[in-house]
Amino acid sequence: MKKITLSAIIIMASIFSVQAQLYTPSGTVLGTSLNSNVGIGTSSPSEKITIEGNHGDTRFLLHSIGGGDDARQADLMLWASEPQLT
Repeated sequence: MKKITLSAIIIMASIFSVQAQLYTPSGTVLGTSLNSNVGIGTSSPSEKITIEGNHGDTRFLLHSIGGGDDARQADLMLWASEPQLT
């Protein structure tokens, strides 16, 4: 009985603690690839996460809401630059 209770608690905690959001401008989400890789700007991702875009839009922003506390919010912006273009 203890194992069942513990399992139920773990399952419930994982269900309610996951907060994923997906935004696409067109509202269309492509299905997953056969190899479980994720692609942004590509329909055939070659790595766990593949981001493709032109020089002007090859940016990746990761935003943390900090658990709802404004003081704990954080942003991480990554971008690619090409030689002689920046």
